[in-house]
Amino acid sequence: MTIFIGDFSHNLVAEAQNILDTATWENSTIREFLNNEFYNSFSIYDQDRIIQTQIYEEEAFYLQATFNGLFTYDYVFILNQNEVKKYLNEFSRLSLNINGSPSVWWTRTPSSMNKYRIYVNIDQKMQDSMSVRFINGVRPAMWIKL
Repeated sequence: MTIFIGDFSHNLVAEAQNILDTATWENSTIREFLNNEFYNSFSIYDQDRIIQTQIYEEEAFYLQATFNGLFTYDYVFILNQNEVKKYLNEFSRLSLNINGSPSVWWTRTPSSMNKYRIYVNIDQKMQDSMSVRFINGVRPAMWIKL
């Protein structure tokens, strides 16, 4: 089993714009898109190799009194800030858009403010925070059987 992280960011305009209107990964349209349309674009053979993974929703700091995080089960996801640090060194955080230009991309980590997210900038550094109303790239990740 190994993790696969897309090299190119996919600018999913409508999905990225609504990444976390509800402030949770569980209810985001990005999650819905990645685990339906994107996942279903793979062949049956490749789908069989993608492992459904338990994903922990990090606590949103601004909801500390009422939100303790929860689990989802996903085939495809985007990394949280800890996974970015674990799986991608600073030099492998660069993401290119369809035109070959550096792209900003989302993590699923909530920011300190409602409807904001931590993202990776074009200098390959994680930043806190950017409004989910901005359209940024998404780097799909998945665990696969070898």
